[in-house]
Parts: sequence; C-alpha cells; structure tokens
Amino acid sequence: MGKDKNKDDKSSEKQQKDPSQQSGSWFNWFGAARFEPAKDAHSKLLADSRAVYELQTHDVIPEQSDIYHNLYMEHVPKLLQKDYGIQLVGSWRVGIGDEDQFVHCWKYPGGYGQVSKFLESMRNDKYMMEFNHKLQRCLRSRNTELYQKFSFWDEPEPRQSKHMYEMRTYRLKPGTMIEWGNYWARGIRIRRKSYEPVTGMFSQIGQLYIVRHIWAYKDLESRKEVREAAWQIPGWEDIVQNTVPLIRQMDSKIMLPMPYSPLQ
Repeated sequence: MGKDKNKDDKSSEKQQKDPSQQSGSWFNWFGAARFEPAKDAHSKLLADSRAVYELQTHDVIPEQSDIYHNLYMEHVPKLLQKDYGIQLVGSWRVGIGDEDQFVHCWKYPGGYGQVSKFLESMRNDKYMMEFNHKLQRCLRSRNTELYQKFSFWDEPEPRQSKHMYEMRTYRLKPGTMIEWGNYWARGIRIRRKSYEPVTGMFSQIGQLYIVRHIWAYKDLESRKEVREAAWQIPGWEDIVQNTVPLIRQMDSKIMLPMPYSPLQ
C-alpha cells in the first residue's frame, strides 16, 4: 500500500508540473495546438507545407565586396527568369555581427523534389556554372542549409518600406524540438500583436536542431521598445523561462536588406 501511494503521489506531482495538462494554464489560454512528441517526423508534426527554404551564408573577401554585390545584383533577376520555380524570400548584408557576410533565403515551393531538380540543372546550366566560377573568386567561405517553416509562423511576405532585420539563431539540445514548438506556438501569438515577426524555421539538412527566427524592426530603438513591451504581456515570461533550458547556444545578427530583396 505504501509503495502504491508513493507512485500515485509522484504521478500527481508530474501532472502538476506539466503546464500543458492544466486546464487553467497559460498553454490553454492561447488556444494553440499542442504537438505530441515521438509520434512522427518533426517535419510532419511542426510544418504544414512541403515547401523547403534554403539559407545561403556567404563570407566575402573584404576587397571583393563591391564586385560580389554587383554580381549578385545581376544574378537574381536572371535566375528568377529561368524555369526553376524558386522564389527569393530575402537577401541581406550583415550590419552587426559577422562583417562582410551576406545572407540569402530562397524558397522551393515544390519541396525536396524541386531542390533535387534545381541541383541537377545547375550541373548542365552554362550560365550557372559561369556564375559560380565568378562567385568563388569573391568568397572566403560559404554555407548552405535547408529548413522548413514552423506551421505557427506566417509565410514571409514582401515588405516595401525600409526595415532592419534581426536573425536569432538557437542551437537546441537534441530531442527538444517538439517541446520548443509547443512553447513557441503560444509565444508567436504574443509577438504577432506587433508587426515584427517575419518567419521561423527549423533545420532539416546541415546542422540539425537549429532554429532561425527572423524579425523586422524600424530601427534599433524600436527593437528595444518592442522587446521590452513583450515582457508586460501575460505568458511571455513563462515562455522564456521554459525555452531557455532547451538551448545549447544562441546568437543574434542585425541584417540590412539588399536593393533586390523582396523584404525591404
């Protein structure tokens, strides 16, 4: 009897510690769907589209920055005119963070099949081969990763007026992506009350358990005001307290849009 009572007490204590199971908890106040762990692949549980996003990071030789800029300025319209069906989400130059670094985000609406088709076409496309040859002369290094968008974030839409963008990168502990999604499904409802959310993605190829959040602000002062205001909204403090233990490393960079970027 004593052992059974201890088991019941521990079970009751566990239920009390799980905020998503409490009928009056802030998890339920925001009304977002809860993702169940270990039921399916993360891409099926956390994404609502087969679209894939490619994040390209180019570290440019400082003396080659102008050449790189002009090269990409000519490249983007030519690539979009080709029958590849890919879309440019945004292009930025890092303003605060890794200097002489450029970031480009491309969308493949058709998913991995479209990515494979594009990679195969590049091998036989004379223009793409010449472009890559010129590009290599400008770079110190480059990196490409594939992501999918979290279902609870909106699609990144073009913005006309000028903004500065912040990319926040979170390297999560393996096995915590579903838990992260459960908290941020509520968190984005709080932050969506202002205009700054752009997109949120999780990695599928490249470094795994990487989350990228991109935010738009008028300037650094408005960023400060928006972030401070979030702490006055009920529930935000709980989200931060419960997601910080899931993170192994995090960093932030401020990015300025390139002239040809749909996100201005």
